[in-house]
Amino acid sequence: MIQSCNEWDPLKQVLLGSAMGMYWPVAQGAKWEVLPSGEPIPNNILEETEVGLAQYSNILKSYDVDVLRPKPQDYSKINGFGAYSTRDTVLIIDNKVIYTPTLFEYRRREWPAMQDHFKSGEEIHAPLDDPDLFFDAANVIRCDRDILYLVSATGSLKGGQWLQETLGKEYNVHILQDLYHGSHLDSTIVPLKEGMVLLNRSRCSVEHLPEFLKKWDCIWIEPDMIKDIKSDYNISSKWIGMNIFTIKPGVVVADETQYELNAYLTSRGITVETINLPYARYLLGGPHCTTLDTIRINR
Repeated sequence: MIQSCNEWDPLKQVLLGSAMGMYWPVAQGAKWEVLPSGEPIPNNILEETEVGLAQYSNILKSYDVDVLRPKPQDYSKINGFGAYSTRDTVLIIDNKVIYTPTLFEYRRREWPAMQDHFKSGEEIHAPLDDPDLFFDAANVIRCDRDILYLVSATGSLKGGQWLQETLGKEYNVHILQDLYHGSHLDSTIVPLKEGMVLLNRSRCSVEHLPEFLKKWDCIWIEPDMIKDIKSDYNISSKWIGMNIFTIKPGVVVADETQYELNAYLTSRGITVETINLPYARYLLGGPHCTTLDTIRINR
């Protein structure tokens, strides 16, 4: 049974990513210039990341969450990236499993590693033959019948329009433009529970928010609240430190190095479980990116 309609209901089952077999693929067609191309990822990075993911798995299991993992693949042989950020290529809305038309074709090669876990859902394949229709699943944040969709370098306006047409009038897809052009939405607008949302002050303002979010408890995160950890391997920005995943209302998973942010969340009554993904900024995925919640219990 696939069933997940928001970012905060109690988690029952999740697909947690894997670093094994990852590779920087040779870019085909559209290329994001900041990404390596055709390069192996050092084994020590993959091994240390797997240690962090094992820690993550243990935390999730301590909350009685069923943890699924992708099937292993050697991505260097298929010119793929790797099913580390399971959030990116498959969008789950209620019982619908949407294989998203990712901008980078090589990301679609992760689907075979995950698709066996989705057989109980209604599978929808977005069209792959229109170059103007593309988006990653992580361009989307789910708030029950309200769906936030970010127009950015990885999500086109036409992609958001297709999503609205596909979901139908039962859902309201809020298309966010002129917000953050880089990539995904989950380090800019981060719901922690119903009625409470983290907002990235450096990227958005009240004017960007749909009306329903303006009524929530909006926690504005200032740039100096996020620790900038310097590394030769950094690709993504320090804001990946705001990439937080909710296990259940009032309990979240965050990067252990974000001391100030985590202390602030604790002061707001949130229980913060911490993990260490030491190369999150290189592999482009934090606690939210590396999870795909397949079952949440809708109360």
